[in-house]
Amino acid sequence: MNEGNLPRKEDGTFDLDECRIAYIRFLRQAASRRTAHGDSGAQLREARAREIELRVAREIKELIPLEDVTMVMQEIVSTFCAELNGLPAACTRDLDLRNIIENQVGSAIDRCRTRLEEAARGRFEDRLAE
Repeated sequence: MNEGNLPRKEDGTFDLDECRIAYIRFLRQAASRRTAHGDSGAQLREARAREIELRVAREIKELIPLEDVTMVMQEIVSTFCAELNGLPAACTRDLDLRNIIENQVGSAIDRCRTRLEEAARGRFEDRLAE
């Protein structure tokens, strides 16, 4: 069967059932072609809408650059670590107990620092992949 033509019998007439089936197949193929085209158009419209949303958010100061957030977080974490490092001396005069507390606080700070560095690397790598 040629595309766009309905199947004919040998005598030149049309078989109604075969024509129905051919027409239904044609409609399904046309719908799938429209869907394939529509998907790429929808993706493009979605990407443009997202770009506009980000631009507007940046203009009305709802979007903060990652570098600014990172700088503020570093300042806060540094201050917090300094405060924690002074905690053992504020808690006791017993040098042995102070040493235990310092080791625990130092370990906790190191774990937090490691986690923050991993998170920062992961976020940076995610941005590179985009």
